Amino acid sequence: MRRAGIFGALLCLSLAAASTVMAQDNTNWQGYHPPGVKKGAYTGKVNDVESRGEYTYVAGDFDRVGLVDANNIAYWDGRRWHALGEGVNGEIYQMLVLEAAVIVCGWFTEAGGEPAQWIAKWQGGQWHRMGDGDFDYRVLCLEFYHGELYAGGEFSEWNGIPMWHLARWNGAVDEWEAPAVYGPMCYTCFPSGIHALRVHSDDKLWIAGMFDTISALEGSINNIATWDEDEADSGGNNWGWGRVGPVLGLQPFERKATSLENTETTMYIGGDFLTVEGDASMGLAHSAAGLTLNGVQPPPPGDYLAVNDIADYGTSVLVVTDEWLRTRDGVGGWNDPIGNLEGALCAHQGVDGLFAGGVLVGDSSDGLARWSGSEWLRVGNGIAFMNSMGDRPHTITNWDGDLFIGGDDTGVRSLDPVLPDCHGTMLFDFSDGIEPLRPGLDQTYCSTIFQGQLYVGGEISMSELNLRGIARRVGDAWATLGTGLGGSGQVVAYDFTEWQGHLIVGGKFTEANGLPCDNLVAWDGSFFSQVDDVDFNSDIVALAAFEGDLIVGGRFTAIDAAPFGRIARWNGATWDDMNGGFDGSVEALAVWDGGLYAAGTFLNANGAPTSRIARWDGAAWQPLGDGLDGGDVLALQPSDVGLFAGGDFNRSDALTLSAVGRWTGAVWEPLGDGITTDSGTPVVRDFEIHDNGYLYMVGTFLYAGGKISVNLARWSEQMTPVALASFDAVPEPGAVELRWRVEGDGIP
Repeated sequence: MRRAGIFGALLCLSLAAASTVMAQDNTNWQGYHPPGVKKGAYTGKVNDVESRGEYTYVAGDFDRVGLVDANNIAYWDGRRWHALGEGVNGEIYQMLVLEAAVIVCGWFTEAGGEPAQWIAKWQGGQWHRMGDGDFDYRVLCLEFYHGELYAGGEFSEWNGIPMWHLARWNGAVDEWEAPAVYGPMCYTCFPSGIHALRVHSDDKLWIAGMFDTISALEGSINNIATWDEDEADSGGNNWGWGRVGPVLGLQPFERKATSLENTETTMYIGGDFLTVEGDASMGLAHSAAGLTLNGVQPPPPGDYLAVNDIADYGTSVLVVTDEWLRTRDGVGGWNDPIGNLEGALCAHQGVDGLFAGGVLVGDSSDGLARWSGSEWLRVGNGIAFMNSMGDRPHTITNWDGDLFIGGDDTGVRSLDPVLPDCHGTMLFDFSDGIEPLRPGLDQTYCSTIFQGQLYVGGEISMSELNLRGIARRVGDAWATLGTGLGGSGQVVAYDFTEWQGHLIVGGKFTEANGLPCDNLVAWDGSFFSQVDDVDFNSDIVALAAFEGDLIVGGRFTAIDAAPFGRIARWNGATWDDMNGGFDGSVEALAVWDGGLYAAGTFLNANGAPTSRIARWDGAAWQPLGDGLDGGDVLALQPSDVGLFAGGDFNRSDALTLSAVGRWTGAVWEPLGDGITTDSGTPVVRDFEIHDNGYLYMVGTFLYAGGKISVNLARWSEQMTPVALASFDAVPEPGAVELRWRVEGDGIP
C-alpha cells in the first residue's frame, strides 16, 4: 500500500529556510526479531520458561533465539530477544528468576566463560560461580524454602563435603551446606537423585525424584518425601512421609517423579510411573495436605503418558505431556486439550499469557510457543522463515489498528500438527506480534482498505474458496468478488488505487467475474466495470490517482497497438502517453509535494536520463538528482518529511543508500545504515505509515540500521521536520513577536 501519511511527533522548525538537516545515524531504526530456538542447524530445546514482570525467560539447550546468539538462556521483552552475557556452556534444566538475579542449574561447567560447574548466578550484568567449590555431579532443581535456596540433583558432595542429593546455600559464607548428612538414595535403581522441589502450604519442602530409601526413615520411601526445616520428630529427624497418614510412595522403583505443583490444599506429583499406592496411574498423582496419596487416571484413550511438567493455571493445574497440554480442575475433572501442541516439556502462565517450551514436533518445529487463545504461535514479532529460499513479503497496509502483511513464500508457521502453516497473509498485532490470517492466500502482492474492508490481490488461486486473483476480508474469512479475476494463463493482481469512488485493480488478467477486461478493471463494492475497453500488451504493475486522472504504470509498451512507454494517463475519455514514458518498467507510483513520481527499472524518459525514478512536471519527466543505481526501485511512500524509496538499489551517485532512501525535494538522504543482509541483496518491497506515525517496511533482509530485523522494520523519527517558507521577528516592548509559515503535506 503506498499513500501519504503524517509522522506523528514533535514539530521542529529549522531556521534555514526550505531545508532540513537530519543526523544520519541508526537511532530511528527499530528491529523485529523472528521466532525460533535453534541449536546449530537443528531445533533447540526449552526446558524451563519463567517470567519476571514484563520479561519472559527461557532456558534449555540452544545457541540461538531468533537471530540472537544466546547460549542456553535468553529473555524476551515483548519486542526482542536478549542474551544474558555469554550464557553457560551446557544445557540448563531449571532457573529461578529473582528480582535482582537469575540462578540456573544443569549440565554445564562454565558460565560467562568462567568455571562454574552445574550451578551459576547471573547478577549485576555478569555471571558468578556460587562458592569456591563444585558439586560432583548434576544439579537438577532449585527452590526457596524459609528464605533460603535449596538445590537438588544427582550429586553426593560439594567441595568434598557429603551432601546426598540435597544442599542448602549459606549466603553469609558463600558456601553450600548439607541440611542432612543422608538424603534420599536408591538401592534398586540408578542414578538416584532429586528431580523436583516445591514448597507446599503445609510449610514443608516437598521432594520428588528417583530413590527408595532415606536412612533416617524406616521402610521403603519411593520417589517422594518431605523436609521440614523447623519441625523434627522425637528422634531429631526432619524427613517426613505423611506422619499422620499412610506412607507415600510411587511404584515401580525404576520410574521417577520429576515435577511438583501445588494449589492451596493439594500437591500434584508428575513423572514417569504407573502406580501410586496401588492405584493405577499414568504419570500423575495428588496429595491432599500430605494426608493421602492417590493416582490420577489420564483422559481417554488412556495410553501411557509421562508427565513432563505441572504448572499453576489459575484455579486449575496445567498438565504437560509429550502429546498434549490439559488443565485439571481442583474437583478432579479433565478439560479439553489446549490446542494440539506436541513435544512440550514445560509450561508457564506469565503476564503475557501461556507459554510452552520443549522440542515441539512437526516440519515447523520450534522450542517455544505462546497460546493466542485459539492456537499456538511462535514467540517473536518478526516474520518466520518458511523455506530455504528465504521470505518474500510484498505488501503492508494499515488495518484496524494493526498491520496486514502479505507475501510469497512467507507467513506464519504452525506449531499445531492439525493446523497447516499460514502462507502469504499475516497480521502484525502490536501486542502479540505476527499472527496468521487464516486461511493463507499464499502469493499475495498488494493490499488496501476500500469502503472499510481489507482487499488483497496477487497470484491467488484457491478453488476450494472460489478465490482467484483477488479477495476481501469479511469477519474471520475471505470473501469472493464474484468469480474473481480470470484468464487463460497466469492471473495476478499487482496493485490497487481508489479513483472516482471505485477500487481500481491492475495486473495480469483478461476478465473479472466474466466481464471482459485487459489487465485493468474497476470495482464499486458490488460489481466490476470496465475502466476502458482497450488492450494493454503487458502487465499493469502500479496505479495512482493524480489531478483527477488515473495513472497506470507497468511493463506494457502499447495500448490498442499504439506505442506507450510503460505509463499512461486516463482522463475518463482519452489515454495520454505522458511524453513517451520510459525505457524500462514502472514498478511504483506516488503523489508527493503536489507532483507525480514514477519509479522502476528504467534509465531514461524519452531519451533523457532519469535513473529509476522521475518526477512529472506537467510536460516531461525530470530526474531526482542523480537518481538511484545498483538496483531497481520497487516502492514509494510519500510523507511530510520526504519521499521514501525502497528497492534493491545501493547508491545515488557516490552516496550509499542501502535498499532505502529519502528524497527531500533537493537531495537524497540515507536512513542510517539502511537495510542490509549477511549475503545476497537486501530488498524493500513496500512501505506503510501506521496510525502511530511510524514508517514500516517489508522485504527480504536481516538488519535495519545494523539491528536484527528480519523482513520487517520500522523507521521512527523523533521530530517532524518541515520546510520553513517564511520567518519574521518583530521587536515589541519587552518581547519579540515571531511570525512564521511552514509547508508540509497535510500541515497548515
